[in-house]
Amino acid sequence: MRVENGIITRQVNYPIYSELEKTLARRTYDESGNYAVKPFRVNLTANTPIGQAEDANTFIINVEPGKAYVNGFEFETIGTRKISNDRARTYKTNKDYGVSVYYGNRVQLTDVVGSSTNGIIFSDNLDEVDIHCVPVNGIDLSTGLTSKHYATRIGTAKLRNFERTSSASIYYAYLTDINFTPIISTTGTSTSCTSTINLNTHFSSTTLMLMLAVR
Repeated sequence: MRVENGIITRQVNYPIYSELEKTLARRTYDESGNYAVKPFRVNLTANTPIGQAEDANTFIINVEPGKAYVNGFEFETIGTRKISNDRARTYKTNKDYGVSVYYGNRVQLTDVVGSSTNGIIFSDNLDEVDIHCVPVNGIDLSTGLTSKHYATRIGTAKLRNFERTSSASIYYAYLTDINFTPIISTTGTSTSCTSTINLNTHFSSTTLMLMLAVR
């Protein structure tokens, strides 16, 4: 039994059978591993000793009663355990520090073009790009985004990051919020054994390619 400030925080209610208990614990651990039957919930409070002012450099971690099996052995508390811990008091300041976002879905680009004066410019928000399945010369990039533009678009995505690889002509575009939309086409004939599909005239007759077009 353990008593803290007049309150029972831990008590052994079952007999200990030495080697037999170790055998049962090993079997329990092999079968189920470590697990909690009643979670030990945690909340934080200020460290204010009775009759004293609050300690500004520490705080209290309150671990509520719970029950678990650790390495097969039963562990249970019946009272809240209070643990004193130091507050964070050190910090570091960085200005204009880049944070890497090189993770998630990405596509490899080999033909990247931009403005002759400004290159490729991205805003502070996640820029949305159109995904096309035809070569770049088959995409209508005229003002207003005509029906020809939408005829070859298969989806949209937001550009999370843009990275140039060790090769000067290869880039990685990291995408998020990817949404694909189907392109509806008709078959060459209405029979069940048709062998042709009629695509829009803007599609290449030999190949389909994945292209990104920044809006």
